[in-house]
Amino acid sequence: MMLYFAVFLSTLPFLFLFTQFKLLGEFSAAFANIAGLLGVVLMLWQLILGNRFVSRRISRDYLAILKLHVFLGVYGFFFVMTHPFLEMLAYGEKITFFFIPNFATEFGKHLILGRMAFYLYLLLWVTSALVRNKISRRVWLWLHYLSYPILFFSFLHAASIGTFLNTFVLLKVYFFILMGVFGILVLYRLSQLFDVGKFPYVLSTKKISAAGVTSYTFSPLATSLKTQVGQFFFIKPSIFAASHPFTVMSFDENSGDLTFSIKAIGNFTNKLESIAVGQTVFLDGPYGVFTKEGQNHEPKVILAGGIGITPFVELINRFGDVNTKLFYSNRRLEDILLREQFKAQLGANYIDVISEEKVENEPVVAGRITKDVLLSNLPEDFINKANFFICGSPSFMGGMMTVLKKLGVNKKRIFTEEFSL
Repeated sequence: MMLYFAVFLSTLPFLFLFTQFKLLGEFSAAFANIAGLLGVVLMLWQLILGNRFVSRRISRDYLAILKLHVFLGVYGFFFVMTHPFLEMLAYGEKITFFFIPNFATEFGKHLILGRMAFYLYLLLWVTSALVRNKISRRVWLWLHYLSYPILFFSFLHAASIGTFLNTFVLLKVYFFILMGVFGILVLYRLSQLFDVGKFPYVLSTKKISAAGVTSYTFSPLATSLKTQVGQFFFIKPSIFAASHPFTVMSFDENSGDLTFSIKAIGNFTNKLESIAVGQTVFLDGPYGVFTKEGQNHEPKVILAGGIGITPFVELINRFGDVNTKLFYSNRRLEDILLREQFKAQLGANYIDVISEEKVENEPVVAGRITKDVLLSNLPEDFINKANFFICGSPSFMGGMMTVLKKLGVNKKRIFTEEFSL
């Protein structure tokens, strides 16, 4: 909530203009300019929050940051789109106003900057809001770099026309402070090309399991990063490579070694398998607060699907006891990670659920984790009081949410890992 309040405070200098309509003239023109200025502030905040190298200084709750980023995008879109349409009405222009520049006047030349920002913004909005599922994640991420030229042109556009900024000197000073913040963000982003703020680690061991999952253990070359149970890091295999987030499966507080278990299911994870022992990678983190509510000896139920077990390994190592119930869903028995370890740690509180293989002479549940499976394996007080933690594929997590809803579990007691959103 404090971050939402900070965003609100940053808009106050421009909201102040709503009290000055007698000085500002016609309502539509005045509101158009105010909307444009508010849109710039919200886009700047989006840029700040979208840059994890900056946002991590604000909060390690990466999911909360992303939700605010999306929230600002929705309301920012309203202000950004309101600005040119109201300007069109205020000047009595036709719809061609958006597409046909006028170089005959000095004012028309200044509008070119605004148009460039507007066109780029529309491209970014369409690819993010309308066709996100039709483009690859990497293309989508690269398109987000358009935020920088959009804000660059927006700042120049407002500064060159400056209707309100020239009327209120303090407002102009504040606007130039915002421009300075933007300049710092640009320099900081450029520094990321050379991995400033990331930490070099060397791949010390690499092991492929029968389940097609590779366990990577990285050792620090210099600074040893500290992490908490359930947190994740972005792994970057080389200087100019992309980076993706992965949850730490286990960590050694003495050596600083971090172990990740990763299943090759896409371009990035397939390329990750080509990393050789001794190769240097770059880590950025830690992020996240998942399982924080379970880092105690209170009743908790863990629902894991496949590789979704990784956030819970250290949780069970450190806090697993008679109050911990683990339901681990896999397709085949051979897909299960650390089965013997979980059986030794949790005993009868560890339940295997196998969906695509008939298993004989083994105490497993056939099928999927259903309402009946939970009812037959959980005491009533667990259903009524325990916290539930879910991690797995999107379909697995959606299915578990449906099951828990049928059980009547309060949403406040359900926690999911969502950093991949």
